[in-house]
Amino acid sequence: MKTWLFVPGHNAHMLEKALDSEADVVIVDWEDAVPPTKKEEARVVVRETLTKFSSRPRLVLRINGIQTLHYARDLAALEGLPITGIMLPKVSTSEEVQDPARLGLPLIPTLESALGVENAFQIAMAHPLVERLALGSMDLIADMGAQWRTDGECIQYPRMRMLMAGRAASLKGSLDGVYPRLGDLEGLRQESITALRMGYEGKLIIHPEQIDIVRDVFTPTPEEVIEARETIDAFDKALAEGKSAIRIGERFIDPPMVLWAKNVLRRTDEKFNGG
Repeated sequence: MKTWLFVPGHNAHMLEKALDSEADVVIVDWEDAVPPTKKEEARVVVRETLTKFSSRPRLVLRINGIQTLHYARDLAALEGLPITGIMLPKVSTSEEVQDPARLGLPLIPTLESALGVENAFQIAMAHPLVERLALGSMDLIADMGAQWRTDGECIQYPRMRMLMAGRAASLKGSLDGVYPRLGDLEGLRQESITALRMGYEGKLIIHPEQIDIVRDVFTPTPEEVIEARETIDAFDKALAEGKSAIRIGERFIDPPMVLWAKNVLRRTDEKFNGG
């Protein structure tokens, strides 16, 4: 699940287009993408639209925050919807996770403030239903009083802080924030490459045209897959010979390199020996 596509919940046409897209996950948004006067309409549109689709990607619904007047109505409107998770916006403390957890669905808290980033590990550990963390980069930049740039310089620390918290809590792969400049596919690619190198396994996106770029970056190349398989096979052979490390050409292979290789193959969704 590398591509996580946001779509406004009150726009039936855009919702249908998203459901027909190649995104791994569609995040139906009842929060920022829906004007205050359209909240009730969004709940109706989502229910009516989803009844038309028997086959769909994984569905997650982003509700309004627990601090808002819309929160209780959102939770009530979730009953019976074919969703597989709830995205919680602007989570700053672990306490904010407890109430939505009563619905029994996987939870994806989004960290969008300095306080949320500082409390990242506590939020990650707040409840067994917390599936993974997501970075709300644009709200975070606004909260910090920083300036967005295409190189993402101002959010490198929050990106790593959140990623480390998710890893430490043994959650599924964290989600990098959106790239807001539509049409700048090269900028999107570079930001995705940075996220991949940091250890992210997926990215939030805001337009279908971003799907292919993000999936391409987060999918291992054929050369990486070959190298990963060679690494695992060579290490298995070395173990059988009583060795715990081996050199192949310029590559030094030991247990950490084998773990890297298994992670590469896991991102291909393929089974492999020892996985």
